Amino acid sequence: MIEFQAILFDLDGVIIYSEDLHAQAKKLTLEKYGIEYPDHLFKDFKGRPDKVFWNHVSENLTHGVFPADELDSHKRKIFLELSESISIVPGALEFIAKAHEKFPRMALVTSTTEADMMISEKKFRFLKWFDVVQLGEHTLNHKPHPEPYLKALSRLGVSASRALVIEDSPNGVRSARAAGCKVIGITTGFTPSELNAAGTEYIVAGFNEIELLIDRVHPDE
Repeated sequence: MIEFQAILFDLDGVIIYSEDLHAQAKKLTLEKYGIEYPDHLFKDFKGRPDKVFWNHVSENLTHGVFPADELDSHKRKIFLELSESISIVPGALEFIAKAHEKFPRMALVTSTTEADMMISEKKFRFLKWFDVVQLGEHTLNHKPHPEPYLKALSRLGVSASRALVIEDSPNGVRSARAAGCKVIGITTGFTPSELNAAGTEYIVAGFNEIELLIDRVHPDE
């Protein structure tokens, strides 16, 4: 039986729902600038920073006609207008409070920016539970690269073999698995088959299932 010393959470799709709002803001930006894009664009970049998304759009879809910073700035204005609609994943806050009693260390590992995270923090007040917050601007490489989780583990002082991660996207799962962590995939945004293909060890539909699973793999003393 593994004695986990830390539990690490992704943010969007695990604690909050804002990915659809980000996608809507991106689509409106693409439409305003008349940029054509493939249907799979948003799925390919889900769980990755906006900067990476707009760099790709600027370089590959507009061939440098529209700078990434300009596109990102317009998208951010639209997202702020939509941000009142950010919601919490059912059971997330209750589970985080319980996890704080069970796991010695906790971290938030997200590709989002501090500005975007604080919009949700002001509404839901979840940061108080976390020992470490690893943001997109804290790393040179982003999910699916392992750097975000490797840095978070280093800051926690916990080895990957003793860390459990909750992720909702294949990019996030790949990042955590490449760092050497065990991963629970929650199906808030992707199908079980997509998460399984990315390498998650456990697949659940919600936090009630996660709580039952953790009671099995990390029981109380």
